Amino acid sequence: MIKTKLLKTGDYHVSKNYNFLTTKGIGSCVVICLFEKKNKIAAMAHMLLPHQEGVHPGSMDYKIGQSPESAIPHMLNEIIAMGGDIENLRISLIGAGNMFPSIAEGGFANIGNEILLATKNELEKHNLKNYCRIS
Repeated sequence: MIKTKLLKTGDYHVSKNYNFLTTKGIGSCVVICLFEKKNKIAAMAHMLLPHQEGVHPGSMDYKIGQSPESAIPHMLNEIIAMGGDIENLRISLIGAGNMFPSIAEGGFANIGNEILLATKNELEKHNLKNYCRIS
């Protein structure tokens, strides 16, 4: 039986139990997909913020999958807890679209690029430098 898990914006999931992890409506968000082939562990997060400044664990607005600084360490820890080897991860980054280019030209930030940069920085903190980006 094929099992699919649909992640909403701000969600993350790590599993050996699903054939597919999926999401939709990516836009300027960044989706990170991790796959540890040897143990068949998959992880995904649909991140909508570059950082969660001012939002703390336990608050109603806090979701682990919202930003790279919370999603990536949680996913890595769960992969390790399931017996995974971080050295064997395949990493894909999807999204970071510039949904409002005219606003970005006016001096406002391109949120997609900010999330992507924060994601790359968080991966580097964990010495994970090999990934592919799909736009």
